[in-house]
Amino acid sequence: MRRSSRSNTSGVNAEYTPMMSASEARKRIAWQNKVYGEHLARKGQLALDFHGRKIVVDQNVFAPVPYDFNLLAKAVLREVKDTDCVLDVGTGSGSQAILAASKAKRVLAVDVNPEAVRCATRNIETNGLTDRIKVTQSD
Repeated sequence: MRRSSRSNTSGVNAEYTPMMSASEARKRIAWQNKVYGEHLARKGQLALDFHGRKIVVDQNVFAPVPYDFNLLAKAVLREVKDTDCVLDVGTGSGSQAILAASKAKRVLAVDVNPEAVRCATRNIETNGLTDRIKVTQSD
């Protein structure tokens, strides 16, 4: 791995070592571009089973990555405790908020996109979690 110097906020140079190889970074960027291209090509709604939860994703809202490959979903299910209050920033369809609410006592889901807020609200209602998740438009 390559090391480089960067200035931190105090102006002092600090050593920086990337956590992944340039090759791995290129693979992840290619995957991200592929997923984004699929999102742009999608027409209409997409109905999903997201780890046993029913999720409908509107056209102008990003769909969650399938659960088997979704590290965030796995971390939510593994790490969230029943006493936690969770903030889901960029909630999109609400899928992560819904997973978090299966464990946490309270979840606040926010998104800047009003269409995502409507989509998440509908999915939360469909999954019977309106008493545990509040959705709001915010950045």
